[in-house]
Amino acid sequence: MEALGNSLFMDVVPDSWSKRAYPSLYGLSQWYADMILRVRELESWTGDFQLPAAVWLAGFFNPQSFLTAIMQQVRRLICAEPR
Repeated sequence: MEALGNSLFMDVVPDSWSKRAYPSLYGLSQWYADMILRVRELESWTGDFQLPAAVWLAGFFNPQSFLTAIMQQVRRLICAEPR
């Protein structure tokens, strides 16, 4: 608890939080604001289940996985088209 309190006082992301979160060089206040934006982006996607015209890649925990999923889906759509 003392380490957590010191991190909060010094505006540093606590180690126990950074182990479970995305890597970031922000201080605690900027990190938290950025995390809220990421959560809102993901919530908006789960609400309408549609891929938006533009994607905020930095908002993902693992952008490489997202890009791989998009490539696989596009490939499935191309292979499913009648020729």
